[in-house]
Amino acid sequence: MPAGLSAYLDLIRSGAALVVLLSHAWAAFVPAHPLPWPAHEAVIVFFVLSGYVVAYVTATKERIFSAYALSRTARILSATLPALAIAAAVAGLEGQAGRDIARDVALNFFFVAQSWSFKNLLLGDPPYWSLCYEVWYYAIFAAAVFPSTRRARLIWTVLLGLAAGPRILVLMPCWLAGVALYHGAGRVRLGPAAAAWLFAASVAAFALFYWFDLSLDLRAYMFVHHGALMEGLQGSNQFPGDYILALIVSANFLGAYHLAGAATRWLVRHKRAIGMAASNTLSLYLYHYPAMLLVQHLGIAGWLGIPLTIGACLALAPFTEHRKTALRNALRAALARTRALAFS
Repeated sequence: MPAGLSAYLDLIRSGAALVVLLSHAWAAFVPAHPLPWPAHEAVIVFFVLSGYVVAYVTATKERIFSAYALSRTARILSATLPALAIAAAVAGLEGQAGRDIARDVALNFFFVAQSWSFKNLLLGDPPYWSLCYEVWYYAIFAAAVFPSTRRARLIWTVLLGLAAGPRILVLMPCWLAGVALYHGAGRVRLGPAAAAWLFAASVAAFALFYWFDLSLDLRAYMFVHHGALMEGLQGSNQFPGDYILALIVSANFLGAYHLAGAATRWLVRHKRAIGMAASNTLSLYLYHYPAMLLVQHLGIAGWLGIPLTIGACLALAPFTEHRKTALRNALRAALARTRALAFS
């Protein structure tokens, strides 16, 4: 992966998490000064970026299933286990019944809270919904890549796809756009000037797409002509616009891949700082909502609530997301001990 692109993707990753945070915290703390934060669009950016990164690590670092599974598991659990505990505590403060909290936590722990007929958002952490999508994408991708025979790949892919359910599968093309981009970006011939034009055009397209609510217009059109389908898809019912957005984001990443000159030099020069900011992405995304509710419970309102929410997320990161390497090593050691016992 080009160094400039790596830094750019880190910048986008942390920026998208901050946009989702601000979309909620801004409305909660300064409702008198509304701003149109593109939170849903930021999640689609995450999906495309995730597909690209997973395709990259699978091709370069995690070429066997055990390495892939350990890395994905450690990355997810290092952030989601604390998120579930915090969300449960906040849901209790919000007055949710203990039985309902236990049900929602269990369904989200196994990432089935958005599968088929389940529609169980965590009261204390609604943004967790996208993890219930992304983990299934990890699993389905692994099923399509790692089994040794075509028959096994087909069977496991179909079984996992059926388990995930239609709402999750309908947005998977957005994730797969990132996979396709990784495998195709190097084959596209773009000079620096053409790359800069593509990059600028994709930024403009993203802004226009969001500003004119084209995704919402497409959803409204689909509701008129396919109402039952759209009702069943719930949180995935913006999929026509999401597909277009995924193409725009892919075009942006393709332009960034082929950029050269001052732009990439700046990114590479600040790669370390950008990477440090990006290392807090999951913490900003997963912990901001319960942190925001806790700040509100303390009676804090106004502009001060926003930096306090951000600060709480950053304070949690060293004990959660930043521990993913230690968790991966612990899981690897436990797996080795299990294998040793099985063959002793």
